[in-house]
Amino acid sequence: MLGQTALFTTGVLAAMLLADRRSQVAATVAATCVFVLTMKPPLAVVAAAALLAAGCWWSLVAATAGVLLVLAAAVGWWGAELIGCSARASCPG
Repeated sequence: MLGQTALFTTGVLAAMLLADRRSQVAATVAATCVFVLTMKPPLAVVAAAALLAAGCWWSLVAATAGVLLVLAAAVGWWGAELIGCSARASCPG
């Protein structure tokens, strides 16, 4: 049985794959889907590879910019020790 996150992931991947690649709105939808899938990094890599194979460079660049912006905001909020936090038992916040 699929869990709630599996249903969400399936929906996001389906939205990304079914979007019409010829429009700017669809490219934005695909970029948003990849950005959301970074919650599950292996699936984000698969989605990014699919976009590269389809020749959708703009979507991948936009998603990467969004991820880097959120990372910069997180480091600004919690400090640089956030980067190595996952290796330790205690994290800020």
